[in-house]
Amino acid sequence: MVLNYLLSNMSKEILGQVNQEITVSGAWRALEKMFSSFSRARVISTRMALATATKGTNSISEYFGRMKTLADEMASAGRKLEDEELVSYILTGLDLDFDPVVSAVTARVEPIFVAELYTQLISHK
Repeated sequence: MVLNYLLSNMSKEILGQVNQEITVSGAWRALEKMFSSFSRARVISTRMALATATKGTNSISEYFGRMKTLADEMASAGRKLEDEELVSYILTGLDLDFDPVVSAVTARVEPIFVAELYTQLISHK
């Protein structure tokens, strides 16, 4: 009954991946395998976007918003970024105008939180 319920509530695309399964556990493993590869691809793609993002002509608010969105995508894929890692990505994408802030943040003994970095960058602007 459970297998029939699952199969009857799946889209055609997903159903095509599991319709050969005869047990609920088999269907679940097939779904897990299918979505874990999608999730890995999404994590890799999002990490690449984080690593190559630059502020460019965007305002600090726009740049920060884009970086937070990418961090949220990582979290939704099951790979939540720590503040320190997100701070590194953000600092890497800043232009030379922000070198004083980058230097100050990297010289700190204690880690900086993302919200505090945002405040410093807005103040520097």
